[in-house]
Amino acid sequence: MAVKEKDPKGAEAPVPPAGGWFDRLDEFGQKHARIILTVSAGLIVLTVLIIANTAYKSSLADRVARDISKAATLDALKELEDRYAGTEEVALIRATIGIRLYNEGKLVEAKKKLEEFMEKHSGHALALRAVPQTLQAISDNLKFENEQKDAILAVPSLETHPIKSVKYRTEIPRLREKLEELKKNPERKEEVAALEREIERRLNSPLGIGPTKLPHPQLVFRIKDKEGKEKGRFTVELFEDEAPNTTAALVELAEKKHFDGLKFTLVATDERLQVAPKALDYLIPFEPTTREGLSGSLIMVRQGDHNLPGEFQILLKSVDAPGDVTVCGIVTADLDAARKITADDTIEAVTAEKKRSHEYKPQTVKP
Repeated sequence: MAVKEKDPKGAEAPVPPAGGWFDRLDEFGQKHARIILTVSAGLIVLTVLIIANTAYKSSLADRVARDISKAATLDALKELEDRYAGTEEVALIRATIGIRLYNEGKLVEAKKKLEEFMEKHSGHALALRAVPQTLQAISDNLKFENEQKDAILAVPSLETHPIKSVKYRTEIPRLREKLEELKKNPERKEEVAALEREIERRLNSPLGIGPTKLPHPQLVFRIKDKEGKEKGRFTVELFEDEAPNTTAALVELAEKKHFDGLKFTLVATDERLQVAPKALDYLIPFEPTTREGLSGSLIMVRQGDHNLPGEFQILLKSVDAPGDVTVCGIVTADLDAARKITADDTIEAVTAEKKRSHEYKPQTVKP
């Protein structure tokens, strides 16, 4: 039974029936308009903040990468560390400082810096392999320096000239490459014997004393022309000690025959060969290196903060600065074969040789 109200004259009037849900919603909106407007404004502000924060993080990573590439000295890198303190990108700066110290022979400082990196950034991609391997190399060098330094200094014939020392260390792998080429020709036995004696002499020389270094793995590229005939081959030495994850990615792809059938294209006014891309559903973390852009260098193609695992360039001419890229290898045999590649040629096969005794499985990230 409907409740009745009295009109001004005292007569009772029936209460109007309740309206539909549109009316009830309108009534609720009128009663709570201020709350609704406040919540809406808050949601808009929150959305704007989320978008702005995402854009800031993306632009921050790009700025840090550019600043690292421009930092020519350790002091400049340390200024960047102070500038970006408190951000996630400071991890890459600290790793770069540690590796730069190691490359400059400042082993104790490098060890301290990289241990700081591992303590503060254990979840970073570089903490999985690159930094631990560098720390192991530093420990080996420090152990050698502490345990054998006095004995080495006692050798009367020790030559400490830095240029000659570096030359002894770096030329032995190339002499071995030359030896392998000579062995293919049975008429050059005398040259083979002479080169073997020279390598042995250098290995036993005081200038060659130092921590034992494992050989670097190699990729051998076989190229065929449009008629399917082998046109040439060249060998790339991979810098596993400096870019272990990138090396693992390239070796794994070579063993999966990822590069077989691909072509090279000339880019940058014919100064670089770039392998034609084949789609992959992952990226690999960027690994900073301090290598120069020498002729024959293999450099990875970047995508933002990461490297594309199957895309790289080979420098046909030296460049003053290769850019903020991972220089992960160099052609050690027959760069002329690479220079003769045309658009009609195809990679027949890429094989991995001289691998170390561990699995080559790279750390990857999703795009």
